[in-house]
Amino acid sequence: MPEPATTHGCAWNPVTRADLPDLADLITAVEHVEDIFPAYSLLEPDSAFDTPGADPRHNAVLLRDPKGNAVAFGWNVCPAPDDPQRRVFLITCAHPGWRNRGVRKTLLDWQVQRAREWYAETYREGMSPLEAVVITDGRKRGDVARLEGAGFVPQRWLHDLHQSFGERATGWVVPEVAGVRIVGFDPSLGESVRQVHNECFRGRPGAREVTGQEWRASLAAPGFRPDLSWIALAGEEVVGYVINAVVPAEGSVHGWTELLGALPRWRTKGLLSTLLATTLNSFRESGFQGAGIGVDTDSPTGLRPYEALGYTVVDTVVWYLYRGGGS
Repeated sequence: MPEPATTHGCAWNPVTRADLPDLADLITAVEHVEDIFPAYSLLEPDSAFDTPGADPRHNAVLLRDPKGNAVAFGWNVCPAPDDPQRRVFLITCAHPGWRNRGVRKTLLDWQVQRAREWYAETYREGMSPLEAVVITDGRKRGDVARLEGAGFVPQRWLHDLHQSFGERATGWVVPEVAGVRIVGFDPSLGESVRQVHNECFRGRPGAREVTGQEWRASLAAPGFRPDLSWIALAGEEVVGYVINAVVPAEGSVHGWTELLGALPRWRTKGLLSTLLATTLNSFRESGFQGAGIGVDTDSPTGLRPYEALGYTVVDTVVWYLYRGGGS
């Protein structure tokens, strides 16, 4: 396996178990100077070392300065060799003191080349094309320019949206959807809601089916509020849902929308806005000071329905995608 093209006066090494504490220290150093970056949640070095497809001796590199200090690493998080989905997440971390020395570009170039090599090594007939993904803060112009210069394109936007109720004098108008009624969350419909949830998110980048066990565990979480969660019924059929929770926020209490979905035919009729308006009214009537939601869109203009309800963006991360072959 070739090393990255430039040493920057240091030395590149494969990653071993003995290096794991240094990787953790590098991540901590970055988190001290910027928001906790969601891409790192894809990499738990201790457990990732043993997962199928990890192969850190070939898919990860560590840069040490002449004194032996770890200053940067790159790790390609690959699926299992027999997984037909060929999506590789590229995790790059450089110490704040090395951020402007070209190290991250060197790592990105190496990681793309290594992803292509890995694809060629593990490809079997019928597998999907290679997708290399970098998750970054869309406001970081340097990161965006580097990714676009390497052939990555934005594919997916993940937003955190908040709003404060303040002195709002009135509630939200709940749009009616013909043929649909909104009812409080009913545990007897929980399995139907799970099935609708999986149907709603099938095919989304990074999505996978939620099992019955995982679903029941999520509904048993401490913050879940069934009394503030809602189900949309067309006759007796579940066609939409909103799962809400309560979170503390700087001494106050806010409602948080954990899951929101509607079957495609009903989504185009405004059912998501109906469910959210119902949610916001229930939060306000419960005395909460505000609300939040995480939104996953496939375009930068997908926030308009949420903004119309008073939400504003407080944070955005973007999936940048590189598609390529194996050579």
